[in-house]
Amino acid sequence: MTCREEILDCANDIINHKKVNEFSILEILKCMKRKGTEYPDTTIRTHITSSMCVNAPANHAVRYADLERIDRALYKLLSG
Repeated sequence: MTCREEILDCANDIINHKKVNEFSILEILKCMKRKGTEYPDTTIRTHITSSMCVNAPANHAVRYADLERIDRALYKLLSG
């Protein structure tokens, strides 16, 4: 699985558990570690805060409209 796919998988798990469409970076990191990710924290954080976030500055050539930052280190899922 790609890092993006793992993040989306964990985001859905967290949202389904909490019954609220919001999650923190720390929750995603913990979930991905629990599932045995091979991606480093820095890669995961970059994906969440930049390449997957619609309201982040356009710093990457490839961007996805998967997440929206709703507060400091707090995000919501926009897709899937």
